[in-house]
Amino acid sequence: MKPLQLDFKPSIYLSLIVTLFVFVMCGIVISTVLPIEFAWQWKMLAITMILGIAVYTVSWKAWLRLPWSYVGLRINSKNELQLSCRNGQLVAVQVADSSVVTPYLTVIRIKKSPTFLHSKAIILLPDHIANQDAYRELRVWLRWGVKRET
Repeated sequence: MKPLQLDFKPSIYLSLIVTLFVFVMCGIVISTVLPIEFAWQWKMLAITMILGIAVYTVSWKAWLRLPWSYVGLRINSKNELQLSCRNGQLVAVQVADSSVVTPYLTVIRIKKSPTFLHSKAIILLPDHIANQDAYRELRVWLRWGVKRET
């Protein structure tokens, strides 16, 4: 296979999906009845934690703002996958069998590796990648080009 280079860009769709889930989760927290004293303080604490985690997740996975956000993917001629981080670090990874490949969502699951600490899955939506032909090639490679363990 010829080498493949993909550069990621911020994803509006992923931001909207995470935001939708945050609104649903906050609505569930607000609507629950807690039969304890100071229930509203516990609800505010839960909502604050949900919002904090959402801001972190959107900054990391959707907007690609954190130093360990993945901003690129490279497949060399030996079928080895490397991820490039915003801070310039290149991380060699192996794709797990549980990866999901569809035209509208690609979830690249990563096998455990001592150099891969930040995430076990890379979520790619069509608006995450500028070059749609390269995205199609990546999906084909993930579907049929990855060596599977037997």
